[in-house]
Amino acid sequence: MLRSILEAEFGPMTDTEFEELKDLVDTDIRVNRSNFGKRTSFAEELEIAESCFIAMGRGRVA
Repeated sequence: MLRSILEAEFGPMTDTEFEELKDLVDTDIRVNRSNFGKRTSFAEELEIAESCFIAMGRGRVA
């Protein structure tokens, strides 16, 4: 579901790019949220994924 939303927004991505993106999102959530006892909603996860995708150099910048 996450992949299809991101591909609709930013265009197709390879399996390798998606795996890298999942790793970045997982690390971000673990370091910046879970370690502080915070919960992450799907909307927040999507926002983090979009930011990571842009940081990977694939996404459009507004």
